[in-house]
Amino acid sequence: MGFRSNFAEDSDVSCATQNTSEQQRLRLEEEARQLEQELIEVEIQEKKDRIARARARLAQSRSDEAAVTTPAPVPARTPSDMDPGLAQTIMELRQQQAEAARQQEELRRQQDDFCQQQEQARREQEQARRQQELERQQQLEEQERRRHEEEHQRKETVAKLTAEVQRLQALAAAPSVVAPTASVPASEDMRRIARQTAALEEANRRTEQSLMRPSSHHITSTCADSAHDAELRSITRQTESMRRDAAAQEHSLASTMSHQKSLSSRRPSEAAVTARYNRSQQLMDQATKGMDILIMMDCTGSMAWAIASCKRQIKAVLEKVQSDYPEAVIRVAFIGYKDHGDSNERILLHKFVDKQDISSVEQFVGKIRANGGADGPEDIAGALQTALDLLKDRVQGFRAQTRMIIHFADAPCHGSQYHSMHDDYPGGDPHGLNPEKMLHELASKNVDYYFLEVQSRDTTKMTDIFKGCYPSGGNASCGFHVLPTGASPDSFMPAMLRSITMSASRAISYFSQTSSRRPSLTGHECDCEGEDAAYYDS
Repeated sequence: MGFRSNFAEDSDVSCATQNTSEQQRLRLEEEARQLEQELIEVEIQEKKDRIARARARLAQSRSDEAAVTTPAPVPARTPSDMDPGLAQTIMELRQQQAEAARQQEELRRQQDDFCQQQEQARREQEQARRQQELERQQQLEEQERRRHEEEHQRKETVAKLTAEVQRLQALAAAPSVVAPTASVPASEDMRRIARQTAALEEANRRTEQSLMRPSSHHITSTCADSAHDAELRSITRQTESMRRDAAAQEHSLASTMSHQKSLSSRRPSEAAVTARYNRSQQLMDQATKGMDILIMMDCTGSMAWAIASCKRQIKAVLEKVQSDYPEAVIRVAFIGYKDHGDSNERILLHKFVDKQDISSVEQFVGKIRANGGADGPEDIAGALQTALDLLKDRVQGFRAQTRMIIHFADAPCHGSQYHSMHDDYPGGDPHGLNPEKMLHELASKNVDYYFLEVQSRDTTKMTDIFKGCYPSGGNASCGFHVLPTGASPDSFMPAMLRSITMSASRAISYFSQTSSRRPSLTGHECDCEGEDAAYYDS
């Protein structure tokens, strides 16, 4: 028992000693950390003090320099004479200044390079502008030349039509021709033939008298006889020839007089000739009395020039047409179209108005903004459907005999068969509209279609297909025409005038060929019956 108690006491003492050693170690470590922290704080405070003293000395130095008018030269101090912290700070400032100077020099060089590049770009732009001006001037000269040629052709056409009308007026005003008699020829040709016949007969008579008269000279030699015989044979041959010519002239005169008598017996009255002339005038009036002109235009971003030209020149175009066709009643409508993504402005419609109200069309076009159009093709099918709707509108739709659509565009319709560009709707119009079917319907309603081609590389495939929807040939009542114009504001007016003139000429030709059965003296059709019909059949 005593041994065990002693061992226990020794164990307790050992444990207490170990605990005390551990506590002392922990306390020493804590004191070491505190001392280390205090040392760091002392060092930091010393550095702050040195920096403060350096700043104070620097401020004092600056104030001394400012106070002294002629400061005494300050002896150069080496880094060893300065405070180490101040020397380090000064070195860092100098390095930063050197770096700043280097960066400033680099920035200056970059600015010089940029200025040189700008100058080079300005020179290139100026050269490109001059080249564009030159090309534009050449285009304007070419367009002016074409315009003069077209104007000359138009004047020739007008002159021909005027001459034809004057001829018809003269024919209507001419009195009926009296039947010819044997003594008084009915025409200048007959009188000329009669005079020639009388001259031939007189020449024959004189020749025969000269042959029958005896010669007063004696023939003394054989050579003289031979020469005389040759002369007689020559005169005889000439006489026979003149007699044959005279007989042919008499036969021709008799035939002409007989035919003239036959015509005189069947010639229509003056009233019939006047009626046929009035009919031809009615045909021309019918063809040009009313003109419905529908302008259809792509209004996406690339066609801003066409919209501006339409607003600026449409009034001058209509005044020119009115001067060429004074009796015509001209009506105008406008359809602008974009693409399916432009839901609010996909179709822009101004229905037909008379020429006196053209200012409303100008204002309507002036409000259009050229924008929209996501992919390459545009909504031409929607514009064609709107044009068909105008055929059904009896108040502000198509009404005149001469109808035309003048279409300005630089992009095709939707459908991969019409082009080779990217198309969001390669299967065609998303609403199921068929452009070819609609063109067939326009052709059946005698609507001339003029496609004014701005960029042929994008629309040629489409226009080749569209042409097949219209009848071909000179006798067709309407047609599909492609007129290259290019993207020039000066091409709007000549293209419009050419399209309208072509439609008017086609209408005059068509109405004159299809109004009745038989051609008249004027080249138009006539409704002759009975004796008048027999006269023209002859």
